[in-house]
Amino acid sequence: MVNGAMLSTRSNTGFIPKKTSMKCFKSFVATYGGFTFKIEEDVPDVFFCLYVFKNGKCIRDDQQYTIQACKEVALEMYGVPMDAWREKVKGDD
Repeated sequence: MVNGAMLSTRSNTGFIPKKTSMKCFKSFVATYGGFTFKIEEDVPDVFFCLYVFKNGKCIRDDQQYTIQACKEVALEMYGVPMDAWREKVKGDD
C-alpha cells in the first residue's frame, strides 16, 4: 500500500481492450452565396442542426428532425441548391 492506496503488480501483458460500438455522426457541408452551411447530427437519430456561417462566424442555427428538413430550410431561406451539399468525411476540415 502507498498512501492508503493498494498498488497492482499485475502486468497488462496480453490485455485485449474491450471493443465498443461507436456511432458515427453524420455531417454535411455546402457553400453558397458567400455563406458556409453545415448540417450536423446532434443527438444520433433524434435531430440535426443547420449552422449558417458568414466570414467564419456562426450567424444562425436551426434544429430539425431530418437532414432533408435542414436542406429545405437552407433552400428556402438562402437559396442553397439541394445538389450543393457534400457529406463531410471525418478528418476533413
